[in-house]
Amino acid sequence: MSGILRTSLLILFISLILSPDTYSQEMRRTGVLGAQLSPLSDSLAKASGVNINAGMVIARTVEGATADKCGLKAGDIITEINGAVIGGNNKLQKAIRKLREGDDITVKYQREGKAGTAKGKVTGKQFEKSDKFEVIYDKVPFRGGWLRSIVTKPFGKEKLPAILLIQGYTCTTVDGLSPLHPYKQLTDTLTLKGYAVMRVEKPGVGDCINTPDCFTMDILTETEAFGAAFEYMKKYSFVDSNNAFIFGHSMGGIVAPLIAEKTNIKGVIVYGTDHLPWFEYLIKMLRFQNPGFGVDYIESENDIKIYHRLLFEMLIEKKNIKQLTANPEYKRLLERDFMLDEDGMLFTRSLEFQQSLQDLNMTESWSRTRGYVLSIFGEGDFEVMDSFGHETIVDIVNTYNPGKAEYIFLPGTNHSMLLTGNMKESFEVQNKGLTVQYFSKFNFRLTDEIDKWIKKIIKN
Repeated sequence: MSGILRTSLLILFISLILSPDTYSQEMRRTGVLGAQLSPLSDSLAKASGVNINAGMVIARTVEGATADKCGLKAGDIITEINGAVIGGNNKLQKAIRKLREGDDITVKYQREGKAGTAKGKVTGKQFEKSDKFEVIYDKVPFRGGWLRSIVTKPFGKEKLPAILLIQGYTCTTVDGLSPLHPYKQLTDTLTLKGYAVMRVEKPGVGDCINTPDCFTMDILTETEAFGAAFEYMKKYSFVDSNNAFIFGHSMGGIVAPLIAEKTNIKGVIVYGTDHLPWFEYLIKMLRFQNPGFGVDYIESENDIKIYHRLLFEMLIEKKNIKQLTANPEYKRLLERDFMLDEDGMLFTRSLEFQQSLQDLNMTESWSRTRGYVLSIFGEGDFEVMDSFGHETIVDIVNTYNPGKAEYIFLPGTNHSMLLTGNMKESFEVQNKGLTVQYFSKFNFRLTDEIDKWIKKIIKN
């Protein structure tokens, strides 16, 4: 065996021994544009001569970030980033998520009717810091690549109960969240209560390297990624692996039992989720939500009749987007209610993702879930619409594993864990675009109940 090979194997051996407590920060940071952008108005598009679907206007820039360093200013209309035409939030996000710290960037823009080109280097997202607890940036190996993870823990080295957050439906980052973001308030509060808490990016999001694309992968790939993160979390020297938990929010509440049925776990907490097959959930959601968002009741019910055929063809027969949109009525509904875009995405994710959700049997998964279960429903959560799903999860678990599940009702709490009132009041907050303004009204009773339940489970 050559000396080089022996040295390489020794380095690999040492890295395996030290992992995961040799914390990783060498992953190149995702780039940030550092500009708040808004769609073009009709009047601004006409005045500037820019196609309304081929540009976005800068409302403000962040000092020291990419846009500012490139000389861009509020009022500039960005039309291209590195050759990609910018028109609407989807195209913007596609262009931005390709950027990494240190990359070259070329931005084409219009300023006061004149075209310009700005060039520079991409600045990276700042690392989170805290003087109240330790913040650890690390990476989780997954399918030959790496998932970015962030662990927060109390200072010190004692063995701690640990919680993995599994976030909701979208392919958005959980890194660098604002202090008032519900996930940040959730994880920070649990950390201050004495837990090690892990957040992990979905594949293809943020700093992740060589992982599947979140927007096109299926639910089983997403589950596999979070499962890898859960096993990695349990290996930290400061984690009590016998007291490891998952908190699944929204879609995370579907992923959580898929992991918990296959691994040793102390408990699962779910909030804002359901156990229904995806077909049934979507019918229920559309019938409940559309009138609340302004669709006439009779029109909505007529649409539901069409949806029964559409969703059967989409989820059961597994027809593709081209086949589905050949029907004008299907196309109309998919564009209105499912945000169908030019890439064939539905609710920002692929048709294959929707179809893979339909293939799940959540009743079976909950029946096989290892460990204890806490199912929490918020009174104003119009994403799950009623307490039936959360109460049924408890009934399923207790039928097959008696005494293992509990149900909690949180008054006045919406899907984002904010105190927005009952269902009707929460609808009004959403319709008026006030959700972000309610970030200061996080319901800390949620974290109190989680803490109380975990302590009881550990004690028993």
